[in-house]
Amino acid sequence: MALFGYYDCNEIKKGDIVLYDYAGSKTPLIKIIRAIPGDSFELVEKDSGRWNILINGEILKNSEGNPYLISGKRYEMLALYERSYQSEIPEEAYLLLGNITSGATDSTRFGFVSQRGILAKVKNNE
Repeated sequence: MALFGYYDCNEIKKGDIVLYDYAGSKTPLIKIIRAIPGDSFELVEKDSGRWNILINGEILKNSEGNPYLISGKRYEMLALYERSYQSEIPEEAYLLLGNITSGATDSTRFGFVSQRGILAKVKNNE
């Protein structure tokens, strides 16, 4: 179930599952808010050419407990943001990731996003 308009009167929180309006897709993407404004953000090399994402000093993991490990263009995209914003998620920006630890169509591909593109909160029916 998607709660459209939810963020008109509620703040976006880490861990929220959201629908995101990505211009490269006809349908919204379902992603997880992994970092919010003010969080520290760092990329740390794990091994040759593969990088962990650290948020507030902790290795970021997906819902299955596996660490995100990015490389290539996905690393380059986030490294640009790390340098540009001095390792801090800027005001009105969010890091959206999917559950695929090597990166998907998410912030590893299109960078930080603003609230404008976040269409709805996805509600778990449990």
